[in-house]
Amino acid sequence: MKRPLNWIFIVSILFLASQPLLAQDNKGTWAGEVVDMGCYIEKGLKGSGHASCAKSCIKKGMPMGVLTKDGTLLLLTPNHSDEAPYEALKDLAGENAEVSGTLSEKDGIKMIVVFGFKAAKAAASKEEHPKPEHPKPNRPKLEHPRSEHPGTRHPR
Repeated sequence: MKRPLNWIFIVSILFLASQPLLAQDNKGTWAGEVVDMGCYIEKGLKGSGHASCAKSCIKKGMPMGVLTKDGTLLLLTPNHSDEAPYEALKDLAGENAEVSGTLSEKDGIKMIVVFGFKAAKAAASKEEHPKPEHPKPNRPKLEHPRSEHPGTRHPR
């Protein structure tokens, strides 16, 4: 009776040991707004109205992430062998970018190791702090007639 239990135990151990091999990292590109994790998670701040604060916070050491159009927040980390793309990406805080790298997930946290990026078109951005548009009154344009009085000169 003990023999089948041993085999079940051995097969279970081999299965559990192979799980990290089955869950491989995904390489790809993710588009979205570069946000500072502190202000976004705590207060929901994002967009061009928050860009200068985001840049300042990130340069002081606040974690950086990318918020995709579908609302997925991905933590961004530097590639240990080349941190330059990650460091340069900090200048795009509050703007849209296409970030390429390797996606990993552990304990519910999704993370991209940054290998490169490029700025995305501004038209694709979704701002949290949009500027209100006030309709301009439709006033007729006034034209000033030239004076017909003798001795009056108008500059030409």
